[in-house]
Amino acid sequence: MKKIIILFFSIFLFAQDLEKVVLQKIKYALNCNAQFSYVSEIELEDTSQISREEHLYKVYGTYKSVLSGSLYFKGFGVGDESHPISGSFVAIVKIKRIDVDLKKIIYKVAFKRGFVKKECLIGG
Repeated sequence: MKKIIILFFSIFLFAQDLEKVVLQKIKYALNCNAQFSYVSEIELEDTSQISREEHLYKVYGTYKSVLSGSLYFKGFGVGDESHPISGSFVAIVKIKRIDVDLKKIIYKVAFKRGFVKKECLIGG
């Protein structure tokens, strides 16, 4: 019984660490792709498996995008951290044992949509 509890606890910790790695890689890719903003407060909403043989997962999530520069004009400010814009993303992630590779990320923030550049998917 003690071995089963230890095994269950180690699997639980491994799953949490894997989620942190996925979050960190997605955050790096979104920040790398952003031109005038930075990404914070990423949350995973849902994960579903696409292919068992290729170990591919589809990850849905939301994030906050904040302009990195501030602009003030006649008392109105744009770009400070009190006005973050909500965004969403869909990522295709390959997870095999402890390796996590991002294959594709489609993002949406305000009226802008697109794909994260390949160079940004490799880092992290």
